[in-house]
Amino acid sequence: MKNVAGGHNKGTAGFTLLETMVALTMLTVVMLVLYSVSLAMTRTVQVQEAKIIMQEEARASLAQITRDVRQAAGGTVVLVNNDDLTFQMAADADGNGIGLNADLSLGLSGVTSYRLNPSDNTQLIRLQTNGGTTTTTLLSSNLAPGSGLDFQDLGQGRLLVSLSMERQSQTNGSLVRASLFEVVTPRN
Repeated sequence: MKNVAGGHNKGTAGFTLLETMVALTMLTVVMLVLYSVSLAMTRTVQVQEAKIIMQEEARASLAQITRDVRQAAGGTVVLVNNDDLTFQMAADADGNGIGLNADLSLGLSGVTSYRLNPSDNTQLIRLQTNGGTTTTTLLSSNLAPGSGLDFQDLGQGRLLVSLSMERQSQTNGSLVRASLFEVVTPRN
């Protein structure tokens, strides 16, 4: 709006260049803070998802080991170097429908072993040998190197089974760790 003299009214003028620059700077700072918070939350979610996957793998592996050890015949359990467990499970060996043979001795299955893979010590494998045939099953590939698998004889037939998992985070390169353990007693 022009006044009579042909100039502009001071009260109706818009924002000055300085005011506009300050507002844009403040908006940029707020947007950068929000972006940083969003990025940090995304990284946290990815690390937690990696940890959940490791814990699920450890839980499944530990469940398999404890299920088999509980079926082991007590006199057949052999522990070597705290990272190699070998045993035989009670089984219907003679086909009579029960785990006892006709002479009332315990029927035994083939040999089952849990150990580290000799070519990769971050892998937990299960070996089953029946009649000369050995089947190898990979249970986990994220064991912590050097300490990921540990069996300890607690006495009175009890075993402590410990699994420690370790995985490199894809987002920031940090190590994500998870550990589980269980005390198991062979039933037979």
